[in-house]
Amino acid sequence: MQVGDLVKSADIYAHGDHRLGILLEIDPDKNDAENPTNTYFVQWVGDADWTFLYEEDFEVISEVG
Repeated sequence: MQVGDLVKSADIYAHGDHRLGILLEIDPDKNDAENPTNTYFVQWVGDADWTFLYEEDFEVISEVG
């Protein structure tokens, strides 16, 4: 998974309607050694702002390069 990948919202996040977006940033959580969960920033098609998500909230459907 890398910046620029095309993603769609996962079932648990979509509530019935999947959304398409671009992965803008991956922010590793270096402050919590017991739970090293990355957070992701996704720009959804049609939205003016990005959304802060966890990996289970979306699915990569097309990888960059």
